[in-house]
Amino acid sequence: TMLSLSADRRYLLLPGYDTDEFTSPLVFITAALAPRIVARVDKNETINTSTVTGAFDGEAIEGAYSTDGNSIWTLGTAFSAPASGGLRYQTFGSASSTLVNNNPLIGGYNLQAFNNQLYASYYTNSITAIGAIGNGFPTGATATITQLPGLPVSSFTPLGFFMADLDASVPGPDVIYVCDPDLNGITANSITKFSLVGSAWVRNTSVALTSPRGLTGVVNGNTVTLYATSATGFHSLVDASGYNNAVTASITNLATTPGNATFKGIAFAPSDFPTSVRNIESIKVNKVYQRSTNELQVEFTSTKSATVTITITDVSGKQLSSSSYRAAAGVNATALNISGLQKAVYLVTLINGTEKTVSRFLKQ
Repeated sequence: TMLSLSADRRYLLLPGYDTDEFTSPLVFITAALAPRIVARVDKNETINTSTVTGAFDGEAIEGAYSTDGNSIWTLGTAFSAPASGGLRYQTFGSASSTLVNNNPLIGGYNLQAFNNQLYASYYTNSITAIGAIGNGFPTGATATITQLPGLPVSSFTPLGFFMADLDASVPGPDVIYVCDPDLNGITANSITKFSLVGSAWVRNTSVALTSPRGLTGVVNGNTVTLYATSATGFHSLVDASGYNNAVTASITNLATTPGNATFKGIAFAPSDFPTSVRNIESIKVNKVYQRSTNELQVEFTSTKSATVTITITDVSGKQLSSSSYRAAAGVNATALNISGLQKAVYLVTLINGTEKTVSRFLKQ
């Protein structure tokens, strides 16, 4: 079972079974006896388990993801009951879910999203792969899974994966790191880095790690800091090699798995971005709202004339735009072009010298 952080970074999502422990594996227990649920955890460690999938009967539920804590996708096996498992969608607190994909899945490992696109690691009767689910965050039953070309399709068990955009000349994510605990294949027992070169993903390097499982990371310029779990512990790997280069760093062991326990999924702790986080005294943000499909209106009051830098970033911290505005003392208003942004949560930062204020908005 894997763990994920919602796109707005406010919730952890963890799939599981609403029952006491059985002596036999839970995957074989019916959904009537062990309902497959999704736990939602906020920054205050409040755990809500009211979301029941109404699915995965006699199947395993493996992954869950949410954009905002309300829209929830789940992933699991579909060996004996294809219509009951696979990739599914529902809303928070509901008691049923609907099938999303029209591909014949027999199972899945993990759900994550990068650059406002939902991805899954999954397997069918013929391949094991990582793929994009439809366009963005689909909720209907006709989404097609588009396999990432160039990644292995056999002797491959992609559990945790993390994507990054390191080259501005390549649209979208262009590097992917994959945890593969498989005992065979070119990526066996390793964290492997692939880069998108042309139309296919090319393996750059594999860093050995016994039975790796969960994976997350942080991007700072061309440096990617990864955090991974394995059968033996908790690890980090700092890759400063950039796009389409081999990883030269080695894995650092941060913690050892305690007795009678195991580490599986991994994600950063949730936070709760308020509408405006202000640590700036000379500027007060009055309103941030979407004026049209292509424009975001930012209205603020400045105590003095100043040049203000306004940036838009996604919730991972990646900067998407930056502009300067000459503010006058008093009320100011400016419109930002957001035509290139997909529907998601973004952060607007106003910077005046060493001071800044951050506001959040949802692109509709």
